[in-house]
Amino acid sequence: MRRRVLRAGLPTPPKGIVRIDVDAKFTHGWQARVRWAAGNGATGRSRFFSDGAGSPRTSLRRAIDWQAKALDEAGAPQTQRSVRRCRPGQGVFRSTPRREPRGVWVVAYCPAPGVKKSERFSVQRYGERQAKRLALARRLELEIAIYGRPLWPTR
Repeated sequence: MRRRVLRAGLPTPPKGIVRIDVDAKFTHGWQARVRWAAGNGATGRSRFFSDGAGSPRTSLRRAIDWQAKALDEAGAPQTQRSVRRCRPGQGVFRSTPRREPRGVWVVAYCPAPGVKKSERFSVQRYGERQAKRLALARRLELEIAIYGRPLWPTR
């Protein structure tokens, strides 16, 4: 299979959609993929949209529509950023740096692609339970602010 540079005039496809051109097999079209975490393992779906039923733009439009519908069914956020679905507490962990002998709860997040940030909640200042509770609440706030909804079901 040979990957081609997109022809002039074709729009740049969104994340998860690639152009496939195999001249030897007369295969030309767009492949849409959707991956998400469901229960205890990752799952996904893919579908190929051939140019045979119309133009490359028409098949790209159909691929984008299918991908949006599949993401809605999966309950995954629609974003151009890579998003990892989390287990409860992922992105929140306990650490014991030298300057905090009793430890801290750390909330790690990515507000923009390529940018990593973290916030700390001191066990010495808040106590073990309250520091963890504050860290989990802050992580939930950040997920809603960044992705528009929580990435895991809240209790």
